[in-house]
Amino acid sequence: MAPVTIGSVQVRPVMVPVNPPLQTSMGKFERAPLVLVDLTASNGLTGRCYIFTYTPVALASTARMISDIAEAIIGQPISKGEPATSLNRRFTLMGTQGVVGMAIAAIDMACWDVLARTAGQPLFTLAGGKSEPCRAYASLRGWTAAQLA
Repeated sequence: MAPVTIGSVQVRPVMVPVNPPLQTSMGKFERAPLVLVDLTASNGLTGRCYIFTYTPVALASTARMISDIAEAIIGQPISKGEPATSLNRRFTLMGTQGVVGMAIAAIDMACWDVLARTAGQPLFTLAGGKSEPCRAYASLRGWTAAQLA
């Protein structure tokens, strides 16, 4: 079977209204700056993810970095850990924090989604997880029980 490769990547920066506003340690978010990523593989399946940039100031630069990196890896094989491992190596001298790290993470998440869809499995199973109860954590400060319901 031919390896699954990256065919195309669509990147869209958006400001999403949040009602009621999300309260975080940074303050209230009335609009969420998100970068939406759709990565279509050679097998026709599309992996999706989004990145929350925390501030509208980083929205355009994060979207551009994801687009620029994606252009450079069209045709590359998708496998567990790739292309993230090679991208991390490629940016070793520059560093993989901040916008660069977020861009690599977006591409990695979309690739994992493609792999899970290709395998016909939930992503947590593909990543080695087991279906068993686990304690959950949610940071939803400022929301009442009625709002959460």
